[in-house]
This record gives sequence, structure tokens and C-alpha cells, in this order.
Amino acid sequence: MSLFIDTLRLAGDDDDRSRRGRFDWQIIGERGLPIRSSCGVELLPTKQITDPQDYDNIVVVGGLLNGTQYLSGEKEAFLRRAAQRDVPLTALCTGSFVLAHYGLLDNYRACVSWFHIKEFRNAFPHVRAHADTLFSIDGNRATCAGGAGAADLASYFVSKHVDN
Repeated sequence: MSLFIDTLRLAGDDDDRSRRGRFDWQIIGERGLPIRSSCGVELLPTKQITDPQDYDNIVVVGGLLNGTQYLSGEKEAFLRRAAQRDVPLTALCTGSFVLAHYGLLDNYRACVSWFHIKEFRNAFPHVRAHADTLFSIDGNRATCAGGAGAADLASYFVSKHVDN
């Protein structure tokens, strides 16, 4: 997540003051409840769950695969509304497991880490999963293997929106 956001920050801030120039982002979640990352860092949401059409892209960040990576009913409904309204959905790292769990990657091509590809393919046979690139874009779905791939995917998005 930090690589993805920092790529947007660096590309969008002409004066190098860590401002949100051309790009903006929010950490979406339930009010007052922290979101714990896989490394133990906790983030507080910066915005409550609202209308998914308020966003140009919704990014689901993965975590440890321990059976608890699925979302609250409110977050699930948010993602389903986004898909129904054609809001682009992006999955970083094991975020692809979350989207696939809810059927939001069915019949899409999706990039998954080589470390998890076998498990992913077994669990989600309706997704055309691959591990041969750092990221994949199929229609209004984007996925990446994680790690440095998150920065590469963010760079791709930047290249589509910023004049060189």
C-alpha cells in the first residue's frame, strides 16, 4: 500500500512537499475502527464508507491469508455496488483473494503472486489467474502480485493521467 500511495504522491506533487497534487486517496473503513496491516501497523480510516461513485478507482489491499481476510457486510456491499456501477476495482497483493471471494474477478484475467498462484487457482477456478507479470489490467479490474508490483501498477495509472 505504501509503495502504491507514494508513487501517486511523488507523481502528483510538483513542489515535493508531500501534498496531494494531481492525485488524492482515502483509507476507507468503519468509523473509528483501525485497520491492521499484515506487518502490525494500524491505520485509521480517513473516510467512512460512502457511495463508490465518489471514487475513480477503489483499491483493495491484501494481507495475510489466514481465513480472516474477508470484509464486513458493509465493505462487501460497497465493493458490490462499485462493480455494479462500473467503478474500477484494483487489488494489491492478496487483495485479489478478497475480490475473487466475492466473485468480482470471475472471468477476468488476474495477476497473483507466484507464492499464492496454486492456492488461488484452486480456490477460484473462474478467474484467469497468472503469475508471469507484476500486474494485470483487464477491463475495469487491475491486480498486482504485491511488493514492487504495487509501485509499477501505480506508475501505470499515473502514466495514463499525467502529461509528461
